[in-house]
Order: sequence, then structure tokens, then C-alpha cells
Amino acid sequence: GIDTLRCILKINIETGKPDLPTYGGYSGAPIRPIGLATIASIAQCTDLPIIGMGGIENYENLIEYIMAGASAGGIGTAILLHGYEAVTRTIQELEDWLQEHEIHDLSEIRGCALSELHSFEEIKRDIKKVRFSGSCSRTQCTECIDSCLHDALTLDHGQIRIDPSCCDGCGLCVNVCPENRLSLYRP
Repeated sequence: GIDTLRCILKINIETGKPDLPTYGGYSGAPIRPIGLATIASIAQCTDLPIIGMGGIENYENLIEYIMAGASAGGIGTAILLHGYEAVTRTIQELEDWLQEHEIHDLSEIRGCALSELHSFEEIKRDIKKVRFSGSCSRTQCTECIDSCLHDALTLDHGQIRIDPSCCDGCGLCVNVCPENRLSLYRP
């Protein structure tokens, strides 16, 4: 996985000096998307065991890494912020989730997301559209509509409407929906 990204955390605009005298390590939850992409990319190229790291704060994050192809996960920043209890809690909640889903071994879910991950060029050839399922309880939320650069999503009398002829399948609306009501499909 990844550990930290080289960065400048902040420059004081009054003094013109960086808060830290060196390049710091950008870590924690903000790097999880990069860590997941790194793990998935590696897992698609090798059968070697991979340790997922970068922003694991709870059992859900650990499961994401495993579904992206990791054999194990490492917790770093969460320990610094919340103590070693973060590890104990994550392991217990992972065990509870596995039992609830009747999963007996991590190998049953390891890499399960990989078949749905493709390069951007491949996705452009494999055209997808977005669909809305269920009903949205957030009557004032327009995050999906606001994120659509192609105006494929509109609000019509409190209902989300999708114009498939405008949708290019980019998936941004799927990513921003706080209720996970949107998904991509192959028409």
C-alpha cells in the first residue's frame, strides 16, 4: 500500500514560512482513495500478498482494501489519533461484519471489486449510464444534480429524473450521493 504522501501541510500567509521545516507526510483518511487505487492496481498485476495502508480508520475501510485486493491492512494515523483501541475496535467490528454476512474467510471477498475496475480508456468504450433506485429522504439535497456537468439529472416535483441521452456515465453523481441511491449500469 502507501504510507504517506510528500507534501507541504501549510504555509503561514502572514510570515511566508511553512508551519513545518520539512516536507511533511500527508496521511490518514484523505489518502484512502489513493491507497485503494494503488492496492487495486497492484492486485490486478500480481498474486503476491499485499498489505493495504493509507487511511484505514475502521472495519469498513479495511474491508474496502481487502475487496480491492489486499491480504491484510495496517492502521497508522488512527492509532495516533485514537490510541490502540482503534485496532481492537476495527478487528472486533470486522469479525462481527464477517459473521453477519456469513463470510468464513477473507479470501471469499478478497479482490471482489477488481473485476469492475478498468482503466479510464476502457470505461469510455464500455458506455454506462446512471440510474436512481428507491426514494431520496434528503428533500433539500441536490448534490447529485449539482455535480452533473451534462445536466443529465434534474429535480422534478421532488423526484430525481435522469435523461440518459445526456448522461456520459462519468459516475460523479454516484460518488457524491450521500444515500447511495445512484448506480452505474450498462444499457
